[in-house]
Amino acid sequence: MSQPFEIYNITKIDELFGRKKLVDAVIRSVKMRNNIAIIGARRFGKTSLVNCVINQIKDDDSLKVYPIYFDFKQGNIKRTKDAYVYMISLLVENLYNDKYFTDEESFAGISIKPSEDWLDIAEQLEKVSEARVNTLFKKIILFFSELLEKTILFCIDEYEYLFKYVLETPAGFNSIRNISVEKSEKSHSRPFNFWIIGAVEWDELCDDIGSGECNTVTVTYYVTPISKEDFTDMWKYECEKITDNALRTEVLNCVDRAFEHSGGVPFYGKCIGADYISKRKYPDYRILQSHFGELISKTYKGGKYKILGKIASGQQNILRTTNLNRLADLGLIGERKNQYFIVSSFLQDYLKSEYIIEDSENAERIYVDEITELVDEKITGLIETIVKTRKNKGKAEIFRVPSDSGSTYKELRTICNSSEQYVDFASALYRIYFEWTKKDKTRDLLPDEFKESEFSKCVDVARHTLGKGHVEDFLISSKKQINKAEMLKIMTGTDNEPYDPEDFRKLQKAFLIKFKEELERMLRYIKNE
Repeated sequence: MSQPFEIYNITKIDELFGRKKLVDAVIRSVKMRNNIAIIGARRFGKTSLVNCVINQIKDDDSLKVYPIYFDFKQGNIKRTKDAYVYMISLLVENLYNDKYFTDEESFAGISIKPSEDWLDIAEQLEKVSEARVNTLFKKIILFFSELLEKTILFCIDEYEYLFKYVLETPAGFNSIRNISVEKSEKSHSRPFNFWIIGAVEWDELCDDIGSGECNTVTVTYYVTPISKEDFTDMWKYECEKITDNALRTEVLNCVDRAFEHSGGVPFYGKCIGADYISKRKYPDYRILQSHFGELISKTYKGGKYKILGKIASGQQNILRTTNLNRLADLGLIGERKNQYFIVSSFLQDYLKSEYIIEDSENAERIYVDEITELVDEKITGLIETIVKTRKNKGKAEIFRVPSDSGSTYKELRTICNSSEQYVDFASALYRIYFEWTKKDKTRDLLPDEFKESEFSKCVDVARHTLGKGHVEDFLISSKKQINKAEMLKIMTGTDNEPYDPEDFRKLQKAFLIKFKEELERMLRYIKNE
């Protein structure tokens, strides 16, 4: 028997309290072969829900679905081609382990030897071109869908990571999207479906990346806090594992407080119960402080954050905006007698104690005008001038500015108050300086003296050195690459780790100033050619 209030990924449906209706709804979508989105705040139980549904699908052969779970953070995946190699390799690994793919086979002229480790399969595809990998992706899915007489289902967790940090452009998702709406010529059923699982709704992510590449998603399901009745059942289930009778009674009597403080989030409730057992006293909000910080910095920046702060501080003069509705859909805020409230009173305590909303707004406002001017008046103007000057001279282009460039410039000017916002900013820099200058390889179109410049080296590592889930402090891919400490020293004059919002804003401003100077140097260079 597991320990009481133990934290782990739930895979058994009988341990997944309060989700029966949601599980049933998802299974109905499985039967209808829908592409779906499963959305929920951090630590609200999305992965546990998905794991349980996947296991239920595997146990019910009548559904005729073969599910595969993907987490792109686990494989250090960086490029579009790598993403498809990873998906092919993990599919083959699962097929091998299930004894459906045991001998070497050839697909689209590419031989694959199956293995129990997806990395062995990925190595076989290392030298295959991106175009052939995309062809292989479709061929292998269609082949095994027909062989198994099942729909291949890809469950993509943390899907925002895939779009922001792996795919070089949103169009990189096209192969997944296109095959998901096709029908088999033989069986006339769908050979492939996908789920996207994350903390941000698809239309909101579209605002950031400027594309609708997932527009075949037909249903969105929200993983929200569970009801008091279901929370009580979960609490009693965990308390049954306590061997000390007196302690068990104490903890059982705390169920009402635990529900109020957790807001009905099972993970938060388990943290409260485990801490009580460990210390023999009821905790305060600080036991969840790191989790609340992750939730806020990861997902609820800008308008959402301000709404949460206002409600936490008791303000009610809040317009019913899209951001307010999103927070309600996610179950973070509720409404009672025309009054909004934070569903978790511990989260409310955290917001009141750790974030002074007005001070944060004032500190941020200092940077807004400078950042906006650097991006909108300096950087975009310099890039446009470089493009036109190069064209007027009859020379090859340097920057291939895409039609959806506005979303990238938006990420440059969005103020960084956290490591996660900084990663979005750094990824936008990378797209401009590396992907917009790509011919066959990144940076190919840059003049030689800019390909390995100091600024180029900083951009190369910037998005991989800060931010949860995307850190490569010790991964040096070439002798020419610098590390985090060197990057910080170049940008800020010190190798001190950014700690608070002001540190991240200063780092963002330093990068933009260096970028402007690099573009000015590039413009002088091409004028003097």
